Amino acid sequence: MHQRAFASWRDRASRARAAEVTAEMFYSRNLLARAFRGWQKRRKKEDHQFRNARLARRWFIKRDYWRRWLIAMDGRVLQRKLGYWKLAKTRDYFEGETDIPALPYCVDPVASP
Repeated sequence: MHQRAFASWRDRASRARAAEVTAEMFYSRNLLARAFRGWQKRRKKEDHQFRNARLARRWFIKRDYWRRWLIAMDGRVLQRKLGYWKLAKTRDYFEGETDIPALPYCVDPVASP
């Protein structure tokens, strides 16, 4: 009776050990695959963040250059209007308060010496 009980216990222990070995093999095989998938997910998230950061940086650069261009154009317009005003005042001074013809926009008094 003890021999049968021992054989039964030994069979159960050997089956449990075989199941444990199989589980270890399965776990070790899938461990690398799971680690690689986790690395891929993290890498994809980082790539997405880098792409968004690059797009945001470009957008801010474009916005800054647009603002600078608007300021430069505003300065040019102001300089042109100041030139027209100075020309009109000079005409008033030398010609008196006569009818001053409107200046065409193609004439740039700032550029002329």
